[in-house]
This record gives sequence, structure tokens and C-alpha cells, in this order.
Amino acid sequence: MNKEEIIKYCLTLENTYKDCPFSDDFESVTMKHLKNKKWFALLMNVNNKLYLNVKTDPNYSDILRNTYDYIIPAYHMNKEHWNTIIIDEKVDEDLVKELIEQNMVLCNRNTFYVLFGTVNIVPSNSLKFKRKENALWAKWHGQIIGILV
Repeated sequence: MNKEEIIKYCLTLENTYKDCPFSDDFESVTMKHLKNKKWFALLMNVNNKLYLNVKTDPNYSDILRNTYDYIIPAYHMNKEHWNTIIIDEKVDEDLVKELIEQNMVLCNRNTFYVLFGTVNIVPSNSLKFKRKENALWAKWHGQIIGILV
């Protein structure tokens, strides 16, 4: 898997685009949501290695880092929420794609939540989420809302 293949895969996901946000660096690329403009992947060259930064659930981050030697705490990002995947010949392509897809949800979940089976816009900065099994939930104006993770 190389940089072009990762970018091509990211662009197959709904409402995404490629951006080069650093004026002095045309090699680093961010993949963003079209609607909220948030990054869900950062590709960069560090010491002649391709790094892919993706956001993960903090509870899952430790598992990934302890399981795969090519997944490390994020380079130049919040190390609690972001991981760096060092892209080389031993990287599991299916895992990379899965983490990119999960990151799409994590970086976009501030935009919408599921409320009794329908999508509703919710100001997530006012929510305190709790975890139960594979879902996050909170109360908003007296109603329970949640998202599967």
C-alpha cells in the first residue's frame, strides 16, 4: 500500500476530498470531510517513511499499539486520540482501510447522531457521552441519543 492507493481509497468514501493545508509542504496531504472540513487522515513523509495519522477511540489505541509494531502514538497530534500507522510492506491493508473508515465516523460524529433511528443535528459540544457495549449515548433535551461505535 502506498500514498496514492490510500488517497484513492479515501476518495471512494462518501463526501471526502484531498487537501494540502501546509503552504510550505506539498507532500503532506489531509483527507477531509466535505461537509464539516475535518481531517480524517493525514499522510506525511517523515524520515523517508510514509506516516498515516488516524483518530481512534482511546481505549482501542492501546490495543492497536500493543498488537501492531507499525502503529505508534501519533506524530505531531494528540497521542490519546490519534495513532500513526507507518506504511510499509508489512502493514495490513484491510486494517488500514478499517481504521480509516472508523476514523470517518469518529471525526464526523460531531455533525450528527442517531435519535431513535433517524439522523438529527445535535450540538455535540454540549453532550457528555457514556459508553455501553458498542454504543455511546447521552441525553439531549430529555431524550436519549446515541451512535454505534
